[in-house]
Parts: sequence; structure tokens; C-alpha cells
Amino acid sequence: IEVTDDPDVEVRSSAIAALGYVGADANEAVPALASALQRETPSLKVLVVRALRSMGPRARVAAGALAPLLADRSDPALRKEAMLALADIGEVPKGHLGSFLEALEDYDVPVSGTSSGTGLAGRVMRRAGRQLFTPLVELSHAGEEADRRRAVWAMGLAPTTGPYIAVLTRFLEDESAPIRAVAARALAEHGRAASS
Repeated sequence: IEVTDDPDVEVRSSAIAALGYVGADANEAVPALASALQRETPSLKVLVVRALRSMGPRARVAAGALAPLLADRSDPALRKEAMLALADIGEVPKGHLGSFLEALEDYDVPVSGTSSGTGLAGRVMRRAGRQLFTPLVELSHAGEEADRRRAVWAMGLAPTTGPYIAVLTRFLEDESAPIRAVAARALAEHGRAASS
């Protein structure tokens, strides 16, 4: 793992890429990779994030190092990779869910001729939706209006489960018309499950 600290950028790059290929079996490298996020060049940071992403839930301790990348709009590729990594890890640190949802919304590109939820955001929420249920509900009740709207929108992309349907149904009576509208669209995304 010390090679992630090697002075030669080619050695570091190769080591980081190799750790990514090994995936979850290289989870002992997570602290070194999280530390590398603080000092690497933008192009190597993308490799670091991809390596952490490949480790899935075993990289959970790196979530705190990944989360600040969500707010950095200066490097869209790195921001997108950080969002995907946090989704695959299954953890968005408290205080960063708003940034995660903002990135998710920015990168939601539906397949032509289909509705929202068929693109990247839908795939991310289908993977991470169960782990994000409680944080989404908390943010939807206590966040700023934009964060509340994004939380309700994301619930519409999550796996169709009774808890999401129940929460979204309650938002049909929210005092905010935009929240009610997003909840109605989110329920429509859940289709048949919402009517049963």
C-alpha cells in the first residue's frame, strides 16, 4: 500500500488502478486511498475514487473523504465519480446528502423518449435507495426547500417499497405546492405499486 505514496506519479497511478481492479479484496488499502484524495492531482483523484468505488461497502470509512468532492463543480468528472462511489459504498455522510442529491439531479440524463429515473439517477437510486431511506426522509422534512424537493424526487427513483410509497403519499398534503407536485410525479414513477 505504500506505493500510493511513491514519489513517481506513474507508480502511484499504476498502484491505484491495480487496487481498483482488485476491488473489495483490497479493502486494507482504503485508509491510504482516502488519504490520497487530499493530495493527488485531479486526474489521479478520479482513479482513487474509482478504486474506492470498486470496493463497495468495504470502503465505507472513506465516505467522509469522498463527500466534499460532491460540492466541487470545478471538476465534473470527479464530482460524478464521487457520487457514484458513495452510492456503491452505500453511505452518504450526514450533512452531505443535499450535495449528493444535487449531483444526482445534475447527472440525471434519461434515455431518449423515456421518463426520469431511467438514466443515471435512477440506476444510482435503485442501488443505494434502501440505505438512503432514513436520511432522505429526514432531509425531506427538515431541509431547505430545494433539498426537500430533491429528497422527494430521489424517493421517486428509489426501489418501489412500501416505506417510500407511504412517505411520498404523505407529501401529497405538504404545504409547499412544488413539493406536492414532485411527490405526485414520484408516485407516478412507482406506477402500479403506488395504487396498491
